[in-house]
Amino acid sequence: MEPDEPELSRYKGICRRHFETLGLEVHLDVPISDEVGWRPHLFARNDSNIIVDIVEEKTLPEIQLKKYSEVLNAVPQVKIYIVIIRALEYMPEIFAECNRYGIGVYVIRDDTLKEILSSKARNVADLSSEDQIAILPGTPYGNVLGLRKCFRKFRNHLYWFERNLPKGSLELLYDNLNSGDLGDMSEIKLLRGIDDKITNAFKEEFKTFRDDVSDNHDVDAQMRIIVDNRISIQIHGRYMYSCDENNNEIKLQVPPLNSLNGDQWDSIFTNVTTLPNFLDFWNRGIDFVGQWSSVETAVRHYRENRIAEARKLISSQVDGL
Repeated sequence: MEPDEPELSRYKGICRRHFETLGLEVHLDVPISDEVGWRPHLFARNDSNIIVDIVEEKTLPEIQLKKYSEVLNAVPQVKIYIVIIRALEYMPEIFAECNRYGIGVYVIRDDTLKEILSSKARNVADLSSEDQIAILPGTPYGNVLGLRKCFRKFRNHLYWFERNLPKGSLELLYDNLNSGDLGDMSEIKLLRGIDDKITNAFKEEFKTFRDDVSDNHDVDAQMRIIVDNRISIQIHGRYMYSCDENNNEIKLQVPPLNSLNGDQWDSIFTNVTTLPNFLDFWNRGIDFVGQWSSVETAVRHYRENRIAEARKLISSQVDGL
């Protein structure tokens, strides 16, 4: 969400004056590059590129983070800043998210732009720290290897919570069980929400996976579905839980699987503490296979609601003509 147009124009002017006094070439509302059509509120250049996005959000929605990731992938040594207003009303999470993703933060106070969090140009050095594993463009083998190194530390169990957990997760787990990277494993719990990717074919594939790893690896694999969308929409990330050889808890926040094989920047965060409590959400799910009829009903309602929402949107657009 943005401020209304008169206020937005005023904020742009404040930002423009700030960066021009620093000797930067400043452009407003121009495309970032031929590859990225997004027009940030301000684009400033000198030896590096600085992008400024004026926001009025209490958190950063995932769609906005994806927009920033696209820019980081396409523009070398770019620094992204958000400008927030009425800073005292913002949730602490927005600052934690910005710090995690290397996004800088400015605050407008008394018509002055004040930097409160520095941006970091995304590069290998920034991402390769003790609590992160870099996911780098053009290195699919190395990216998968980074996740395998995490798997090698896992003992006893692996819990994986992802609202839109893809079928590809089964292939990834199976490959790593066979390779021995998940060698000391007795239990796998997979938890996801409702969407239209849940099909009978997905269920059958999971059953095959479950029976195979039980017979050949002595692993008890289960999957549950949170059919109440009001619960699952609380989850925006992708999380893995296990323990190490000393029974110390391991928690990971992982990127989408397609970023491991794609041409994208991302990170595996290995030192996170504020993850959702897995068992709390697990207890709210139902068995994917054993309660399939209830899952199937929930999927049907999900699709019906999506269709109804689409029709409502079309109707409102037609009424507005």
